[in-house]
Amino acid sequence: MRQRGGDASHGQKPRGGPGHNQEQNQHQPSPNLDALFTQKPEKVNYCLAPERLEAQARAIKRFEKQDREAEHQQKQSEKQRKHKMMTMKTKKGQPVMQGRMELLYEKVQKMVGQG
Repeated sequence: MRQRGGDASHGQKPRGGPGHNQEQNQHQPSPNLDALFTQKPEKVNYCLAPERLEAQARAIKRFEKQDREAEHQQKQSEKQRKHKMMTMKTKKGQPVMQGRMELLYEKVQKMVGQG
């Protein structure tokens, strides 16, 4: 009789074993190397050891992502402030012109400052 089941002798790879943990350890960043970079490196230093080079590349990506997120957050808060000023209404439902005038004044100041 033939047995059905997951036998390693029938072409299936055994799970676990000594090589299994090595594959997982390659993809995990080492925390002590990431701690070396407390600020964004100015440029990639290719003279470093491969582990440090990877840590430097990760640090550059991490700091660039933080910068993008901070810029996005600032744009969102500015957009929300402008929207709030533009949608303000009086008791009778008329638009409040003071906020609109402030936004126009800021826009004029920005254009005059550039030119």
